[in-house]
Amino acid sequence: MSDDTPHSSPVFFSGFPEETPSPERAWVDFDADQAHHALTRLRAWMGDVLVHEPAADLLRPCWYRHPAAVQSLLDAQAAWHQAYRSALDEASALTWALDWSQRYLPHVEQRLARLLAQCTSVRHDPRPADLPRPAAEDVAAYLRWWTADRDPATEPPHREGR
Repeated sequence: MSDDTPHSSPVFFSGFPEETPSPERAWVDFDADQAHHALTRLRAWMGDVLVHEPAADLLRPCWYRHPAAVQSLLDAQAAWHQAYRSALDEASALTWALDWSQRYLPHVEQRLARLLAQCTSVRHDPRPADLPRPAAEDVAAYLRWWTADRDPATEPPHREGR
């Protein structure tokens, strides 16, 4: 694979461009520690960055229970970090910034709208929320389930509130 392929881009790393790439690039492949680390950083990034974007209005309190939504958010987070927090030269940083605002952000907005619009499970709240901030213990319980057997009968219940 050449260095100019999409998979060599920091966007496809484990969600954190400043870290060394790992073979685990997909949310569904993360082990428990990787998943916990990724969601902790993602939630912080969402509170600092995404909250100022229209995409935040599309989130529902159960967003972290939708693997495709989590992956889309991790990809957007990685692209944002590459644009605004990497050591790129000015021209490259500008290119990434334009890609973030004109390609990645609209794409994640479209994906979230589509992925979360169908959320009608009794364990999910279909109402839009300002910026869902699930309790850390709820996320930890879900991550233990997600990184274990994923048996629907043992999935922890979703609790209302922030």
